[in-house]
Parts: sequence; structure tokens; C-alpha cells
Amino acid sequence: MTFKYIPKFLLNIRVDQGLTQAEFADRLFISPKTISNWERGINLPPLDVLINISKTFQVPLARLFEQIDQKNFTVMMQKEKNN
Repeated sequence: MTFKYIPKFLLNIRVDQGLTQAEFADRLFISPKTISNWERGINLPPLDVLINISKTFQVPLARLFEQIDQKNFTVMMQKEKNN
């Protein structure tokens, strides 16, 4: 499994909640363009935002992390640490 599954997973969370990208973005205090970029796989949410998505939309964090393989998770964590 690679990062390519995260955009679809995030889209599914939003659609399951019956939210537009703008409404989803409002609940996460980010821009709708950011949501669009995540759903299109242009970039990915940082770890703290994944945790916020988990809490805000009652999605078990484990389900979010199932979308990431270990190698890519390590890369993501390193990028987060360097920012």
C-alpha cells in the first residue's frame, strides 16, 4: 500500500459525512484548496492534521494509518520532523 490510497480515503470520509470540500475545510480550519489538493493526491496532510481528522470525524486513527505502508510512513515522519 502506498500514499495513493490516502486521497481516496480522505474523499470517502468527506463524502460519508455529506460535506462539500469547503465544509470539510471549515471544520479542519484550513482552505478548501488544501482539501482539493489532498483529494487529488497533489500533497498529503501532515500527521497533526491526520490526527485532527480522526478526532473531528470519529475515524479511528488506525484506519488512517492503514492507508500508509511502513516505508512511506517513515518518509512522511522524517519530512514532518524537518519542517
